Amino acid sequence: MASRSSSPTKYHDFNTETEFQRNLSWYTQRFVIFPEQLMSLSLTISLDWKRLQFNAANKKKVSQKRGVYAFVIQHDDSNLPQHGYITYIGITGFDSSDRNLQKRYQEYLRDQERPKRPPIHTMLNKWKECLYFHFAEVEDETVDLKDMEKKLSGAVIPPYSTNDFEADIRQAKGIWEKS
Repeated sequence: MASRSSSPTKYHDFNTETEFQRNLSWYTQRFVIFPEQLMSLSLTISLDWKRLQFNAANKKKVSQKRGVYAFVIQHDDSNLPQHGYITYIGITGFDSSDRNLQKRYQEYLRDQERPKRPPIHTMLNKWKECLYFHFAEVEDETVDLKDMEKKLSGAVIPPYSTNDFEADIRQAKGIWEKS
């Protein structure tokens, strides 16, 4: 992004403003923050979330167990309060495959390079500098990960999650996104 200088000049550089406006538009993202949904989250277990900045160097730090994960846009700066925007929630290890959190992380690294799923590719690249991968192991095989994913997604309604909601939320989200 072009720097916006505050030094006085003889004229106003509208080209810089145009570029700044394009950048503002590119980085604009709609989020739903619906207190009723957020506060109604109820899970059968407590999750112990860990987080890593999303990049290839951190792949080996991701658990090799089944679990739930989320992509979060955040920037740690002591001058700002703690903050973040959950953009996507997913699960892995819910079926008989040997996919685990680390393998799923690796798949997202590949998705970042090639647009297999264009919206996910965009998410992974648009916020590359401030995208974090949060994950929680769910070792208890009796825990229904698909149900957990629907509950978590329903609580925060992440913009890049599309199908992993209860039917009423999925329908309302689809209508809202088209408006």
